[in-house]
Amino acid sequence: MYHVHAQTKLYPHRISLKKGVELNLTVPKGYNIVVAAEGLHRLRFLAKSPDGRLFGTDMHNLDDNKEGKIYLFEGWDNASKQFTKVSTFAENLHNPNQVLFYTDKGKDYIYIAETDKLSRYEYHKGDKILTGKQQVLANYPDYGLSYKYGGWHLTRSLAQHNGKIYVSVGSSCNACIEKESVRATIQEMNPDGTGQRIFASGVRNAVGIKWVNNTL
Repeated sequence: MYHVHAQTKLYPHRISLKKGVELNLTVPKGYNIVVAAEGLHRLRFLAKSPDGRLFGTDMHNLDDNKEGKIYLFEGWDNASKQFTKVSTFAENLHNPNQVLFYTDKGKDYIYIAETDKLSRYEYHKGDKILTGKQQVLANYPDYGLSYKYGGWHLTRSLAQHNGKIYVSVGSSCNACIEKESVRATIQEMNPDGTGQRIFASGVRNAVGIKWVNNTL
Protein backbone atom coordinates (compact mmCIF):
# COMPACT_ATOMS: atom_id res chain seq x y z
CA MET A 1 0.00 0.00 0.00
CA TYR A 2 1.32 3.42 -0.94
CA HIS A 3 0.56 6.49 1.11
CA VAL A 4 0.32 9.73 -0.82
CA HIS A 5 0.92 12.93 1.09
CA ALA A 6 0.01 16.30 -0.36
CA GLN A 7 2.96 18.59 -0.87
CA THR A 8 3.12 21.36 1.70
CA LYS A 9 2.20 24.68 0.18
CA LEU A 10 4.68 27.43 0.91
CA TYR A 11 4.09 31.16 1.12
CA PRO A 12 6.54 34.06 0.67
CA HIS A 13 7.80 35.71 3.84
CA ARG A 14 10.04 38.77 4.00
CA ILE A 15 12.52 39.36 6.81
CA SER A 16 14.10 42.75 7.44
CA LEU A 17 17.54 42.94 9.04
CA LYS A 18 19.68 45.80 10.23
CA LYS A 19 21.35 48.11 7.71
CA GLY A 20 18.44 47.68 5.31
CA VAL A 21 19.15 44.06 4.43
CA GLU A 22 16.07 42.05 3.44
CA LEU A 23 15.62 38.33 2.90
CA ASN A 24 12.80 36.56 1.09
CA LEU A 25 11.98 33.10 2.42
CA THR A 26 9.05 30.72 2.09
CA VAL A 27 7.20 29.12 5.00
CA PRO A 28 4.15 26.85 5.42
CA LYS A 29 0.81 28.51 6.10
CA GLY A 30 0.43 29.53 9.72
CA TYR A 31 4.18 29.71 10.37
CA ASN A 32 6.26 32.80 10.96
CA ILE A 33 9.97 33.61 11.12
CA VAL A 34 11.45 36.35 13.28
CA VAL A 35 15.03 37.51 13.79
CA ALA A 36 15.96 36.48 17.33
CA ALA A 37 19.60 37.67 17.07
CA GLU A 38 21.84 39.09 14.36
CA GLY A 39 25.32 40.46 13.81
CA LEU A 40 26.88 37.01 14.08
CA HIS A 41 29.17 35.37 11.52
CA ARG A 42 28.65 31.71 10.59
CA LEU A 43 26.27 30.34 13.17
CA ARG A 44 25.97 26.54 13.09
CA PHE A 45 24.07 24.57 15.77
CA LEU A 46 22.11 25.50 18.89
CA ALA A 47 22.03 23.56 22.16
CA LYS A 48 20.17 23.98 25.44
CA SER A 49 22.15 23.65 28.68
CA PRO A 50 20.98 21.70 31.76
CA ASP A 51 19.88 25.00 33.32
CA GLY A 52 17.76 25.88 30.29
CA ARG A 53 19.98 28.44 28.55
CA LEU A 54 20.61 28.58 24.81
CA PHE A 55 24.11 28.22 23.30
CA GLY A 56 25.23 28.44 19.68
CA THR A 57 28.44 27.71 17.77
CA ASP A 58 29.94 30.13 15.25
CA MET A 59 32.66 28.98 12.82
CA HIS A 60 33.44 32.59 11.80
CA ASN A 61 33.71 31.93 8.03
CA LEU A 62 34.27 29.23 5.39
CA ASP A 63 38.05 29.17 5.83
CA ASP A 64 39.94 26.85 8.16
CA ASN A 65 40.44 29.17 11.13
CA LYS A 66 40.76 29.42 14.90
CA GLU A 67 38.45 32.38 15.34
CA GLY A 68 35.37 30.35 16.16
CA LYS A 69 33.14 31.19 19.12
CA ILE A 70 30.41 29.80 21.31
CA TYR A 71 27.65 32.30 22.04
CA LEU A 72 25.28 32.45 24.99
CA PHE A 73 21.82 33.83 24.18
CA GLU A 74 19.96 35.33 27.15
CA GLY A 75 17.12 37.65 28.06
CA TRP A 76 14.41 36.53 25.66
CA ASP A 77 11.90 39.34 25.14
CA ASN A 78 8.56 37.96 24.03
CA ALA A 79 7.32 41.33 22.82
CA SER A 80 10.17 41.94 20.37
CA LYS A 81 10.85 38.22 19.82
CA GLN A 82 14.56 38.82 20.36
CA PHE A 83 17.32 37.98 22.81
CA THR A 84 18.33 41.11 24.69
CA LYS A 85 21.85 39.82 25.37
CA VAL A 86 24.25 37.79 23.25
CA SER A 87 27.63 37.17 24.90
CA THR A 88 30.74 35.19 24.04
CA PHE A 89 31.01 32.03 26.15
CA ALA A 90 34.23 30.79 24.48
CA GLU A 91 36.47 32.03 21.67
CA ASN A 92 39.58 31.24 19.60
CA LEU A 93 38.15 27.83 18.72
CA HIS A 94 39.10 25.71 15.70
CA ASN A 95 35.96 25.71 13.54
CA PRO A 96 33.52 24.77 16.33
CA ASN A 97 30.56 23.13 14.59
CA GLN A 98 28.52 21.93 17.56
CA VAL A 99 28.33 21.62 21.33
CA LEU A 100 26.56 18.98 23.38
CA PHE A 101 25.59 18.98 27.04
CA TYR A 102 25.77 15.65 28.83
CA THR A 103 25.74 14.46 32.45
CA ASP A 104 28.41 11.86 33.20
CA LYS A 105 28.70 10.28 36.65
CA GLY A 106 26.74 13.08 38.26
CA LYS A 107 28.68 15.93 36.63
CA ASP A 108 27.45 18.16 33.80
CA TYR A 109 29.79 18.64 30.84
CA ILE A 110 29.83 20.73 27.70
CA TYR A 111 31.31 18.82 24.75
CA ILE A 112 32.89 20.94 22.01
CA ALA A 113 33.42 19.52 18.52
CA GLU A 114 36.28 21.27 16.70
CA THR A 115 37.97 20.24 13.47
CA ASP A 116 41.00 18.68 15.14
CA LYS A 117 39.49 17.39 18.38
CA LEU A 118 36.57 16.60 20.63
CA SER A 119 36.95 17.99 24.13
CA ARG A 120 34.78 18.50 27.18
CA TYR A 121 34.71 20.83 30.18
CA GLU A 122 32.74 20.66 33.40
CA TYR A 123 29.67 22.86 33.18
CA HIS A 124 28.11 24.61 36.17
CA LYS A 125 24.73 26.26 36.35
CA GLY A 126 24.98 29.94 35.50
CA ASP A 127 28.44 29.79 33.88
CA LYS A 128 29.06 32.91 31.79
CA ILE A 129 32.36 31.82 30.23
CA LEU A 130 34.07 28.52 29.59
CA THR A 131 36.07 27.51 32.67
CA GLY A 132 37.66 24.43 34.11
CA LYS A 133 40.18 21.96 32.77
CA GLN A 134 39.97 20.84 29.18
CA GLN A 135 39.64 17.09 28.66
CA VAL A 136 40.59 16.11 25.10
CA LEU A 137 38.64 12.95 24.30
CA ALA A 138 39.67 12.41 20.67
CA ASN A 139 41.91 13.93 18.00
CA TYR A 140 41.04 14.18 14.31
CA PRO A 141 43.00 14.96 11.11
CA ASP A 142 42.86 18.63 10.23
CA TYR A 143 44.96 19.06 7.12
CA GLY A 144 43.86 19.79 3.58
CA LEU A 145 42.59 22.56 1.39
CA SER A 146 40.24 25.28 2.51
CA TYR A 147 36.70 24.05 3.02
CA LYS A 148 35.59 26.98 0.89
CA TYR A 149 36.91 25.18 -2.19
CA GLY A 150 35.45 21.78 -1.35
CA GLY A 151 38.80 20.13 -0.66
CA TRP A 152 37.84 18.53 2.62
CA HIS A 153 35.31 18.55 5.44
CA LEU A 154 36.16 20.36 8.64
CA THR A 155 32.88 20.03 10.55
CA ARG A 156 32.36 17.58 13.41
CA SER A 157 28.79 16.88 14.51
CA LEU A 158 27.61 15.42 17.84
CA ALA A 159 24.83 13.26 19.24
CA GLN A 160 24.25 11.19 22.36
CA HIS A 161 22.21 8.05 22.87
CA ASN A 162 21.94 5.27 25.42
CA GLY A 163 25.05 6.29 27.35
CA LYS A 164 27.25 6.86 24.29
CA ILE A 165 28.61 9.91 22.46
CA TYR A 166 28.64 9.98 18.65
CA VAL A 167 30.88 12.14 16.45
CA SER A 168 30.72 12.45 12.68
CA VAL A 169 34.03 12.99 10.87
CA GLY A 170 33.78 13.96 7.22
CA SER A 171 35.86 12.71 4.32
CA SER A 172 38.93 14.52 3.01
CA CYS A 173 37.61 14.49 -0.55
CA ASN A 174 34.67 13.55 -2.75
CA ALA A 175 36.15 10.34 -4.16
CA CYS A 176 39.44 8.89 -2.88
CA ILE A 177 41.04 6.27 -0.67
CA GLU A 178 41.41 7.84 2.77
CA LYS A 179 44.72 7.77 4.64
CA GLU A 180 42.98 7.69 8.02
CA SER A 181 40.29 5.18 8.93
CA VAL A 182 38.45 7.81 10.97
CA ARG A 183 37.59 9.80 7.84
CA ALA A 184 34.05 9.53 6.44
CA THR A 185 32.77 7.81 9.58
CA ILE A 186 30.61 8.25 12.63
CA GLN A 187 32.52 7.45 15.81
CA GLU A 188 31.03 5.99 18.99
CA MET A 189 32.61 6.37 22.42
CA ASN A 190 31.89 6.41 26.12
CA PRO A 191 31.23 9.84 27.66
CA ASP A 192 34.83 9.98 28.95
CA GLY A 193 36.30 9.20 25.52
CA THR A 194 37.12 5.54 26.17
CA GLY A 195 35.88 2.64 24.08
CA GLN A 196 36.13 4.45 20.76
CA ARG A 197 35.00 2.53 17.68
CA ILE A 198 33.68 3.16 14.19
CA PHE A 199 29.89 3.02 14.37
CA ALA A 200 29.30 3.74 10.66
CA SER A 201 31.65 4.17 7.69
CA GLY A 202 31.37 5.37 4.12
CA VAL A 203 29.51 8.46 5.29
CA ARG A 204 30.81 11.37 3.23
CA ASN A 205 29.98 14.14 5.69
CA ALA A 206 27.15 13.67 8.17
CA VAL A 207 26.46 17.25 9.23
CA GLY A 208 23.77 17.24 11.88
CA ILE A 209 23.18 13.79 13.38
CA LYS A 210 20.35 12.80 15.72
CA TRP A 211 18.88 9.66 17.22
CA VAL A 212 15.16 9.16 16.57
CA ASN A 213 13.40 6.00 17.80
CA ASN A 214 16.73 4.18 18.28
CA THR A 215 17.82 5.04 14.74
CA LEU A 216 20.65 7.43 13.93
